[in-house]
Amino acid sequence: MKATPLLVIAFLSFGWSSLLSAHSQTAINQPAGTQLVEKKKKTRRMAESTMTATVKAPIVYIWQTLVDFDKYPEIFNRLQSVNITKREGNFVYIESHLKPHLFVKTEIQHTVNDLSGKPGLLKWELLDGNFKHVEGEWALKSVSPESTELTYRLSVDPGPVIPAGMVSFVLHFVQREIVSSFVQYTEKGFTSREKASAI
Repeated sequence: MKATPLLVIAFLSFGWSSLLSAHSQTAINQPAGTQLVEKKKKTRRMAESTMTATVKAPIVYIWQTLVDFDKYPEIFNRLQSVNITKREGNFVYIESHLKPHLFVKTEIQHTVNDLSGKPGLLKWELLDGNFKHVEGEWALKSVSPESTELTYRLSVDPGPVIPAGMVSFVLHFVQREIVSSFVQYTEKGFTSREKASAI
């Protein structure tokens, strides 16, 4: 097994990722499962992975953070910039610029985000980029006034070159980094806002 495909896959989902701090207080649960499933309607085999985390912030605040696309480079450190190219009803189209890397062939990627599930579900799909097909969703469920369960699902079809088993293996690690980055950023922002309002 070559190392190169593993590194390529690590830039899934806009290349969103940053390593989780060893002292993080984030409560990340074990993934609900990583498996290969058959998408009959789309006639493609998709590697899928789901991860759940508990976020110490209300659902409305988390939703506002999710749809603040201009702030994504601050959350996910492999993103250089994000530009909203079009808004059409509940759909938001964005252009993402990835930071240069040896294994990133296409540094510009386009994504469509479906906000119709506000404030509990944000779906997105990669329109072009480094992989044949990538789609994902952020599902939010309020646990208490200041706590929310976040579930992130990621589905990838890298094409015929990279073995599906390899994709499934790497998805878990990529997802963990993405979720950790988002949870840390969101909790820090919410805590800062609460402290400021208490002054």
